[in-house]
Amino acid sequence: MKQKQPKALYFLFLTEMWERFGYFTMVTIFVLYLTSELDMPDDRAFLVFGAYSSLAYLTPVVGGMLADRVLGFRWCIVIGAATMATGYLLLQFPYQPIMFMALGILVIGNGFFKPNTSAMLGAFYEKDDPKRSSGYTIFYFGVNFGSLMGGLAAGLVANEFGYSLAFIMAGAGKLLALSTFLLARRQFAEQGYMPTTSPILGSAAKRLVSIVSLIVGALAAAVIVAILIDRATIAGDVLAVAGIAITGYFLFEVFKEDARNRNRLIALVVLTLFALVFWSVYMQSGSSVVLYTERDVNLELAGLSIPPSDLQSLNPLFILMLGPGFAFVWAHSRRAGFNIPNSIKFVLGLVFLGSAFLVLRLGGIVTGSEGGVNLAWIVVFYLLFTMGEMSLSPIGLAMASELPPKRLAGMAMGIWYLSTAGANYIGGIIAGIAAVPAGTSRQAERQIYESAFSDYGWICLAAALLLLILVPFLRRFTRH
Repeated sequence: MKQKQPKALYFLFLTEMWERFGYFTMVTIFVLYLTSELDMPDDRAFLVFGAYSSLAYLTPVVGGMLADRVLGFRWCIVIGAATMATGYLLLQFPYQPIMFMALGILVIGNGFFKPNTSAMLGAFYEKDDPKRSSGYTIFYFGVNFGSLMGGLAAGLVANEFGYSLAFIMAGAGKLLALSTFLLARRQFAEQGYMPTTSPILGSAAKRLVSIVSLIVGALAAAVIVAILIDRATIAGDVLAVAGIAITGYFLFEVFKEDARNRNRLIALVVLTLFALVFWSVYMQSGSSVVLYTERDVNLELAGLSIPPSDLQSLNPLFILMLGPGFAFVWAHSRRAGFNIPNSIKFVLGLVFLGSAFLVLRLGGIVTGSEGGVNLAWIVVFYLLFTMGEMSLSPIGLAMASELPPKRLAGMAMGIWYLSTAGANYIGGIIAGIAAVPAGTSRQAERQIYESAFSDYGWICLAAALLLLILVPFLRRFTRH
């Protein structure tokens, strides 16, 4: 008899679908907004975007810990959605102080929200459940429909009606995510409630102190984050210190576990380091690649001019097209007696991503320095780019929910997102390789981009080779 996925999967991916709608509406146009509306130079815009993105993926570690020990998954998701809706709506005001405060609010809200939908989904699967990988791939497929809608809508609305309305639309998406989750709460059975040891469930005095501390702490953190994004180089130092401290504490907790759990968690940490490399290069799609598309790609198609931001929607479109195929392969490979190890899936992800950037390099060489690069090269880039993402990202989410014991479930998911935090900042730095100074000639501009894309591609392929060497050791640690 065919085993069915848990019903919670579909309600959680609907929640994430609307969250992704809001997120992609914002990030698809954000670098273009900074460079065109706020007149930021390329390198400054890359650093601001990188600092925001990195801190947005650092705070989920704290959000995961709060879910494990204080609030539970449900309250973290509700608080995060409401907070982020506020941040998106504030972005409509084209003043830098308000923009940085809005980004600070978004970072804190993301910390509450981001790790806990994925971690909550993991609670509906048994340990070593063969449905888990295909379930997370379906989850990933579902939420990318929201990414596709948000990415397409952002460019069209920003071009026709201005950036302010696009940011309002992002806030509306987040409010729909909140509404969806609240309407579906009865479908989650007993999962996601506050842990019985939570201080909020204690005496009235403890409850008051805990709630006030959370509110004051979140507001103070939002202000600090806003300042750090404005001073992006300092944000990098803070991220490095916080990353080392959080990872150190996580490893301290790991070594309290028995040998089996300890080995599984060590394997997770190793694969997370390779994910950091992957995401550092992946993030170029929202910075250097989108500016390259705007400046050096022929965007005319059948007499229409395509907004450069809309081409980023090829990524979620290909996810929707390829998602069922990837889910089928992962689900049926074990049944066919050929189980593909998760570490090999990571290798494939790095190979596909590296190949995508080498394709961009090849497209520039074929075109030459005079004409605009044919749009077909961008389509092939996003196809390979998406195949890399599908090979690594949902598998990483599934592993982060499967490998840790229950007491470390939220924090382990936060550690997975910590790799994305570091990668976003590193991505902002390495995007500087592709920064084009004002007044650069067309030929020199093309050479800057082609050299940068070649570097990104070879970084991924080198990491894939190293991981391939480590695969036998990682398989022994995870037993698959």
